[in-house]
Amino acid sequence: MEIKWEYSLETEARRIVHTARQMVVGFYRLNGFNVLPCQDSNAVYLPDLDYKKINKFWEKVSKVDVYRMNSNIDQVIIDELVVMLEKTSCPKPEINKNNNIWKEIEEDFFETVGKVIPGLSGSVKSITIHPTIFGTKSSFNVPEKLPGGLIVYLRNDQDFIYGLVESILSALTRDSIYKKLDGSWQEAEMLVDWLITESAIGKVISKHHDIKFYEPTIKTTRTKQNAEILKQSDAFYKKLGLPSFEKPFKSVDGQPMLFDKKIMDLSPQESLVLDKLIENENQVTTFDEIAQVTSRSDDDFSLYAISKTIQRIRDSLEANGISGSFIQTMRGKGYVLKN
Repeated sequence: MEIKWEYSLETEARRIVHTARQMVVGFYRLNGFNVLPCQDSNAVYLPDLDYKKINKFWEKVSKVDVYRMNSNIDQVIIDELVVMLEKTSCPKPEINKNNNIWKEIEEDFFETVGKVIPGLSGSVKSITIHPTIFGTKSSFNVPEKLPGGLIVYLRNDQDFIYGLVESILSALTRDSIYKKLDGSWQEAEMLVDWLITESAIGKVISKHHDIKFYEPTIKTTRTKQNAEILKQSDAFYKKLGLPSFEKPFKSVDGQPMLFDKKIMDLSPQESLVLDKLIENENQVTTFDEIAQVTSRSDDDFSLYAISKTIQRIRDSLEANGISGSFIQTMRGKGYVLKN
C-alpha cells in the first residue's frame, strides 16, 4: 500500500481548526488534555495567533466535524490562518518517512487485524499522512464507509509506527463503538490501547518495533496531569476568551441551561431528560429514572428509545457548541452528565 505524505501551510491551518474545535466544545477539558501555545510532549499544541481577527472563528470551528477530515471548512478561515502562519516563525515539521519498518510490518499487521477483528481485512485502501507540529500527537478521519482511504495527522514528536497504527485501528473501530455500542471516547480509546498492548496485533508490531515507544492514550491522560501545565492551560483558555468549562450546565426553573443560555432545539421530553441529568450531575441517572420522564407506563419502557433520546440530546449539545461527550454512558446502568 502506498503511503502519501502531504504538507503545506493549508494542511497546518486545517489542523489548527480541528484543534480549536476540540477546545471550544470542551472535548479536551472533559478528557484530560491540556492545551498550550507551545509544543510540549504532555500537552496539545495550538499556536497563539490572533483568532479574534477571523470573523466568528470560534463559532464556526465549533461546527466542524473533526471525524470527517474532508468536512467543509470555511475556506476564508483556512486562507486567513495561512496568512497568519506565514508571519510566524513556526518550524516546518520533519517528515519522518520511517517506511522501512512499516513495510516490514504492513502485510502482517493488516492480516492480523482481519483475524482479530473479522470483517476489517482489506478495509484500508490508501493512507495520506499530514506531518504537523500542532494538535494532539496523532489524529485521523473516520471513513464514511469501508473500504476507504484514511487521512492521518502525525505530530513530529510522535513515534511514527505507533502513531500510524493507533490512528488506523481507531479509524476502523470508532464508528462501531459510537453507533453500534453507544460507546464513549474513553471506551473507544481503551479498546485501541488494549489491541496494541495485549492482542496479537500488538505482538506483530513489537516484533519489529519496541513497545516502549508506545504511550497508551487513556493511561497517559490519567497520569500525566501536571499542576503547572494545567495552570498554564487555564491561562491560555482565558486569553483566548474560551470558557473554563467549570459547571457549564445548570437548571433554572426546570429549564436546562448551557453557559447561562437556553439550549436550543430540545423537545419538551428531551428537556425533561436533560434536566434530570443535570439534577444528578456527576452521578448515574439510571434507566428507570429516565424512563419516568420518557414513558407513559411500564409497558412503554424501552432501552432503545432511551438511547435514541440521549443521542438526540447529544446532537443538540453539539449544535449548541459543546461536546456531546459530556453525557457519558454507564454500561448497564444509565448515563452520567459531567458537570
